Amino acid sequence: MKITTENLTKTYKTGEDTIYALKNCNITIEEGEQLAIMGPSGSGKTTLLSLIGGIIKHSEGKVIFSDGDRATDITTLSESALAKFRRRNIGFVFQDYSLIPEMTARQNITLPLLLDNKKVDKKRFDELCERLMIKDRLSHLPEELSGGQKQRVAIARALITNPSVILCDEPTGNLDSKSGEEVITLLKELCEAENKTLIIVTHDKGISEKLFRTIEIYDGEVTK
Repeated sequence: MKITTENLTKTYKTGEDTIYALKNCNITIEEGEQLAIMGPSGSGKTTLLSLIGGIIKHSEGKVIFSDGDRATDITTLSESALAKFRRRNIGFVFQDYSLIPEMTARQNITLPLLLDNKKVDKKRFDELCERLMIKDRLSHLPEELSGGQKQRVAIARALITNPSVILCDEPTGNLDSKSGEEVITLLKELCEAENKTLIIVTHDKGISEKLFRTIEIYDGEVTK
């Protein structure tokens, strides 16, 4: 799925001052592209990712998802329609894993399907768990998993609904270098195999060099 932002802006009010977290962002991310978003802390990287994913509300502009002749500006959707669009089209992978502590790895992975009243595709589930090497950890709770295993479970959860777009916010931030490299390699290979659009926010230049393209953000503005 192709993603286009048009003059995308996010502001916050501090007293009488207006703070620009993101200012007039105009980018196009092609279907199947792998993009890194880089910049210093507080530059607007996560804000951009969150706006693309419909997690936070924009102040101005558009976020358009295009699939063939069909285009959806998610900034115009109602809350319920936006939630439905996210569940069916976008997978999220976060730095803190965002797994539910009381649920097993299996339950965490299948949760997005249950929220959308869909049955689990056993073949897809088994293939993802095999590829991510977590088949022997499915009955474990998150606290019983290593950081790398938690992130693999999070990746399986992001991919289980077969979304067109995968958004990752510092997915290796809590991992050692070996586990981090393994996670990025798996993400790339899984997305390439199914032509998914992959967007990763990262501080790590090594990660950005593995992806097709990098954009940089400074003080809320895309500079490259």
